[in-house]
Amino acid sequence: TSRSSIALNFLRRAALIIGLQVIADLTIPGTSLAIHLIGAIIGFVVTMLINQIALRKTLRTKAA
Repeated sequence: TSRSSIALNFLRRAALIIGLQVIADLTIPGTSLAIHLIGAIIGFVVTMLINQIALRKTLRTKAA
């Protein structure tokens, strides 16, 4: 399996989980859709930062 198909599969699963959470937030009284969405956005940003740091370390190691 190629890396792109693995990434696409992961993205589909993440979208499914987020979609189910949105449905639950809209149907269950007392849950906050806004807080869950903010948490998802923060998680996405933190993951992107961690991946950038890891990529830079990998590139430095290969260049050395």
